[in-house]
This record gives sequence, structure tokens and C-alpha cells, in this order.
Amino acid sequence: VHALLDPVRPLTTHYGAIRCLMELGPDVVNAVLLPNISTYINFLRPILHPESDDSVSDLQRLEAARVFQELVTASGTHLHAFLRDAPLVDGAQGAPVRDMVPEVPRSALSYDDMVDTLGDAVSAFVPSSIVTTTII
Repeated sequence: VHALLDPVRPLTTHYGAIRCLMELGPDVVNAVLLPNISTYINFLRPILHPESDDSVSDLQRLEAARVFQELVTASGTHLHAFLRDAPLVDGAQGAPVRDMVPEVPRSALSYDDMVDTLGDAVSAFVPSSIVTTTII
């Protein structure tokens, strides 16, 4: 976690930290990565979209893009596991819908917050049997 949140460390180290957190599972992603994701995106944004082309090298932009994609993958994988493991209830027109009952652990970041922070790429991780507007 310290490696990810240390802005002095290289982006390749941040990438490795995200991969390690992902390997520890969705609960770790929920507890450690998601609460810090918007702060981290604010760190990445000037590298991904620099004010001038001279301020950031092409290599740094490429590394930042890889880190960003890994954040999308970590968040999306967490979202998929979270929705897959939630209990099913009958929804409108008899379609299966996830019921976000209190005994289901809440995500540290809502689906809407994930989309606001990471973009629509996160929606690719939602299981096809789930209608996101109904659940979150």
C-alpha cells in the first residue's frame, strides 16, 4: 500500500502494487485500493493528460496508461465478484436482481463513483445477468 501511495516511486512500482492487491482478492481491493482510488487518479491525471507535451515523456504516459488500466481491472474485478456473490431475489418481471441487503458487505466505492472516477470501462465487468440501474 505504501508503494502505491508514494508519489516518488516509479509508476512501474505502483503497477506492481496494484497487481499484488488484486491477487489478494476483492476484499483487499475493497478495503485498501478503492478508498484511495480517486486520490490516486488525481495523481495520475496530469501524467495521462499533461498541460504541455514537454512536461511528461511518452514513456511516462504509457506507464500511467498501464497503471490506469490496472486500476480499472482491479475495480472491475472487485465489482464483478461483489455482484456475483450478492444474494439473488426476484425483481421486476421475474428477472433475477441482486438485493443489496445489510448483511452483504458494501463496496467502498459505489458503481456510479467507479464510473465517475474510472470511466465506462468498469461496466464491462458487470455480470451480464445483472441490470446495474436496478442494483446500485
